[in-house]
Amino acid sequence: MKKLLITIVLTSISVLCSSQTWPKVYGDYINSKARKVIETYDNGYLIGSTIDVGDYHRYIWLIKTDIDGNIIWDKKIGEGSYRYYLNDFNQTYDGGYILTFRCSKYDVDEDPVVMKLNACAEIEWCTTLHSEGFNRGVKVIQTPDSNYLTLSMYHSPDWAERIFLFKLNQEGEVLWSQLYAQLEPGIWNEEGFDLTILSSDSSYLITGTCDYIPTGGVSAFWVKIDPSGNETANIIWDDSTNYYNNAFETAHYSDHFCSIGSKGYGIWGWAPTIYKLNNDGNKINQYMIFNNDTSAAADAIRIYKDTLFIIGARWDDVDPPYQEYCKVFLTDTAGGILERRTLYNQLQSPRNIEITFDDKIIVMCGFYIGSNWDIYFYKLNQYLKDDTLYNIQLTYDSLCPGTIISDTMTVDCDIWVDIDEMFEPETNSILKIFPNPASDRIHIEIPGYLLSEETVNGFNVTSAHKLEGDLILSIYDGYGKRVLEKEVSGSDKNIELDISGVSSGIHIVTMTLEGRVVASGKFIVHNK
Repeated sequence: MKKLLITIVLTSISVLCSSQTWPKVYGDYINSKARKVIETYDNGYLIGSTIDVGDYHRYIWLIKTDIDGNIIWDKKIGEGSYRYYLNDFNQTYDGGYILTFRCSKYDVDEDPVVMKLNACAEIEWCTTLHSEGFNRGVKVIQTPDSNYLTLSMYHSPDWAERIFLFKLNQEGEVLWSQLYAQLEPGIWNEEGFDLTILSSDSSYLITGTCDYIPTGGVSAFWVKIDPSGNETANIIWDDSTNYYNNAFETAHYSDHFCSIGSKGYGIWGWAPTIYKLNNDGNKINQYMIFNNDTSAAADAIRIYKDTLFIIGARWDDVDPPYQEYCKVFLTDTAGGILERRTLYNQLQSPRNIEITFDDKIIVMCGFYIGSNWDIYFYKLNQYLKDDTLYNIQLTYDSLCPGTIISDTMTVDCDIWVDIDEMFEPETNSILKIFPNPASDRIHIEIPGYLLSEETVNGFNVTSAHKLEGDLILSIYDGYGKRVLEKEVSGSDKNIELDISGVSSGIHIVTMTLEGRVVASGKFIVHNK
């Protein structure tokens, strides 16, 4: 991987935090859109947001606070001339942070970027996941093997090929990428919103919404994936009583998971809905949450004290005076409301909810006040009342040997290019490669004929050509570097290749004839 060129610009960043009690407000007059808050290993908090300048999002803004929400340091990422939009971040096992955001620096249509910061909030690496058109990262997590997994969208122009996972190693190199939501032919126009690791079997779960052709409606759906990246199930909530429902975020127990979304009822009504499924994807029940004569949508959920849920929702009256609200609810696992609180009279859902080490509830919100977006950070007790300030002395950022300074960082990222685009064959012939994934050896079936398409008098014509002559098989890694080459004959039907010296990750095999790529295939090397 090439060296990162990192420019640190020391600036005096104007940061405003109002209020000595909860909630805390940040970014007054800066126009900052809140994205997320997490509790850090030292019982402080990291807030992530995007700063708009003019009509565009220009910077990522990270704010580290103490346990009472007082700012310790802050970082900006960006140059001010390109678009940056933060999508997700989490703490890593080493006390650093993993981020995904979209950026226009390398593609005017924006590409998703995965970035690793160390415990001193310094950039270790960043990788741009480039493909043509508008693409975006959605979620990023660290996997149990200390690698990283990011949920990304739109790396294909096909409306039935929209959800992708990329797995990266600890140096930011792409190990594999995979398209999902392909097992159920009725799924179309799908969106993935959440990425979860199920503790029962270490499988991955994507939560989202799709158009479901058999019902003609919009449906909540889930994609289940084994730890090797193989898609094992597409789960559709195809409720015959209402064809419009969605799901946004998932909380999981040891033997089942619950997702929060919304479900239509009546003519105009919507109600927050908890979908309950077991870990095999079998439906258990659904619970709609009603709150007088109102319509609502929910997209944040956390398990609270094992038997309760904290749910964030946007709520609006269907009758005059048509008030709009940002609300949080404490419910039982069947959606029965135990406590409720209106955070602000704006139709904005909480950006996210987390539960702290001492069972406090932290809520990140963004509200449009005057002519700017401001960050509102709430800390609530079990009754959804404002928590008290601790006023205690704690040590923060102890894993960083020095003092973390507030600054602005600009970076040059490594660029990962879809190797399918680099080696697209001139024919439609696909190489059969097995086993896949593989660890030591692969077998490649050589096709007897090559297929090609052309347009003749307005018709698509497919032709088959007998494969003759000397061929070259080449293996390339995820960065387009050739790692193995072998000459074969067109009369060979099955070729065995020793890949014991090939590194883990996704690879592509090309077959060339007289300098032309005439067939290709993809395989994964793992268990190295």
